[in-house]
Amino acid sequence: MTNSFTLNNQQIKQIFDLVIEAGEIAIRGFYAKDYQTKIKKDNSKVTSIDLEISEFITSGLNKILPNIEVISEEGQKINNSHSRFFLVDPIDGTSSFINGGNEFSINIALIDNCQAIFGMIYAPLFQGGRMVFCDEKKQVWLYQNDLNVEQIIKRNSSKPDQVRLISSRGADEYKIEEFMNKNLSDHQNFKIEKYSSAIKFIIILTNQADLYLHLKKSMEWDTAAGQALVEMLGGQMQVIDLNRIDCQILDNLSYGKKDFLNPCFLVSFLK
Repeated sequence: MTNSFTLNNQQIKQIFDLVIEAGEIAIRGFYAKDYQTKIKKDNSKVTSIDLEISEFITSGLNKILPNIEVISEEGQKINNSHSRFFLVDPIDGTSSFINGGNEFSINIALIDNCQAIFGMIYAPLFQGGRMVFCDEKKQVWLYQNDLNVEQIIKRNSSKPDQVRLISSRGADEYKIEEFMNKNLSDHQNFKIEKYSSAIKFIIILTNQADLYLHLKKSMEWDTAAGQALVEMLGGQMQVIDLNRIDCQILDNLSYGKKDFLNPCFLVSFLK
C-alpha cells in the first residue's frame, strides 16, 4: 500500500468499540425478531435493524472523524465525490440474518484514492463471534468474543495438496470448475465450500481457505474491508473478465466507482 494516510490506534479503538455496539444491536434484533422488512428497488431485502445500525455507525464515525465522508449501503445519500471516504455495510448478509443464519457481518472500510486502506469485519454470531481488523502499522488481528485477540501472521504460500476454495452460497459449481480449469490448472485438486457475506473474508484471512472466487455481482461495501486486510497479509484480490474466452485475471479491484458495482473477482493467497 502506497497511501500515506492512516488511522491511528486511538481512532481504530473508537471504531472497534462502535462496531461492537453495532453488533449488540444486530444480536438483539436477531433473537427478538421484532424488526420490519422491506424490499428495495434492486429487489434485495432490508430490515429496520440494517437501518438502525447504518444510522448508528454513520453518526459514530462522523464524531470520530468528522472530516471524512461516510457512505453506507443503507444511507439516505450515496455519492462518491470525495477521494477519501468510509464504506459501511451495516448488515452484510441480510438474507442470512432474516432466515436465522449466523453468516452476517458488519463491514467498515476506509477508501483513499481508490484503494482500500483500512478494514474491519465483525460477525457477532459466526463461530462464536469473530472480528478481523488492522492497526495503524497495517498488522491484522483476530478478535474473538471471549476477549482473546491474536495477530494473524502472513502465511506460507507453498502449494497445498488440496486447495481450499470458497465461494458464495448459490454459486454455480460448474462455472467454478470451468474457471479453475482455464486459469488455475496447477490447482486442479480443490474442495469447494460456500458461505454468505463477508464471512468468506474471515474464512480466508484466518487460513481456513486458500482461494475465494466470486463470479457474480457485488458492491464495494461488500468487499472493501476484506480487500484491505487481504492485501496487508500479502494476498491479492484481482478482477476477472468473464467476457473473455480465457476469463482473464486482471489488475486488483479498485474503489470509488460511480455505481459502486464490482466486477467478478478472485482472492488468492497462492503464488
